[in-house]
Amino acid sequence: MARRTFHDQWYRIAGLRVSLRPGTQVQHQHYRGEPWVVLHDPTHAGYFRARPAVYAHIAALARELTLGEIWEQLTRSAPKKAPGQEDFFLLIRDLYKANLLTVEGSVNEMRILNRAVDKKRKPFVGKVSELLFFRVPLWDPQNFLTRHSRAIHALYSAPAVLAVLALLLWAGITFVLNSDRALAQSGSILQLSNLIPLYLTIFFTHVLHEMSHAALTHRYGGPVRTMGVMLLLFTPLPYADLSSAWTFRNKWRRAAVGA
Repeated sequence: MARRTFHDQWYRIAGLRVSLRPGTQVQHQHYRGEPWVVLHDPTHAGYFRARPAVYAHIAALARELTLGEIWEQLTRSAPKKAPGQEDFFLLIRDLYKANLLTVEGSVNEMRILNRAVDKKRKPFVGKVSELLFFRVPLWDPQNFLTRHSRAIHALYSAPAVLAVLALLLWAGITFVLNSDRALAQSGSILQLSNLIPLYLTIFFTHVLHEMSHAALTHRYGGPVRTMGVMLLLFTPLPYADLSSAWTFRNKWRRAAVGA
């Protein structure tokens, strides 16, 4: 963590007592050769990934102490490795947004943390990024995936994968053999009259693509709780939340879901 000792919003959360939600699972894994710690709350579908040094700060959260007391404790025990107030504030904010924290006390304490999180203004680039990649969750596909688990297992079996690879090979050979005719007809694909059919084709192809990601995540045991539409540079396209894939210990499974 880059260190900035004091933070102007620190007073808003320093008196709060927060802790990880009961039942939060912790998994240690390697990603691209680097160690990471993944926190997962199955009940509230919360996920967060941190480096071991940052997880040491998370592990220090205790409902018996306020955040201010915890920060002072970290500073005294390891002055050079302790986070600054800004880093600790941002860590608490990110954990809270990931739905992994519980706030001790009355509803008022929760409102204080809500206001503190919302008070942290995002830079202009961050606001523009949110606008360009705005997401609207529409559907929880978990029940659908569970009902069709048998079909999903069949679709992602070794024979099915080999059949798809054979189909792709056949399609590639067919394209090469007919490339002159295909390229000759491609010049008119962006004509105005073709834009709507082209967009609809892309949209429904993307639906199948995201469903495939979701199905594979389910196949490996990860829940998929959200699918919806995002504005990708103001173009509506479907998306699936595959955060649960972070918890897969097998790196090849994580890679397969992201492929």
